[in-house]
Amino acid sequence: AQGDTAEALKAHQSAVRLRRVIFGEDHCEVAASLSNIADVLRDMQQLSAARKSLEEALAMQEYHWGLEHEYVAKTAKKLGRVLEALELHQEARPHLKRARDIFDKVFGKDDARATGCMHDASGSE
Repeated sequence: AQGDTAEALKAHQSAVRLRRVIFGEDHCEVAASLSNIADVLRDMQQLSAARKSLEEALAMQEYHWGLEHEYVAKTAKKLGRVLEALELHQEARPHLKRARDIFDKVFGKDDARATGCMHDASGSE
């Protein structure tokens, strides 16, 4: 229900504010909350806001975990899917390919996490 989604968004926004106070502005716990906010915003079809949240989360994750971490791949994949939903296919492809490449490296090409990006990154619908 829409009311539940709005309440979830408020709860996640509150968590971000609290985590920024406790852990600092760009902590990985803040990034996790930003990713949760993006999930809710995507469900609410607020795709531009979801994109902004994911871009911020991705920058924090890259800083804390490096460029080839599983969480970085998950966020890159989410960002790619949001960009696809915004019909920004050219912007989406590098994120989806990056996610696929990280998943391939971390888990192997036969792992479901790696193959989950294959179709998306190819550019074919």
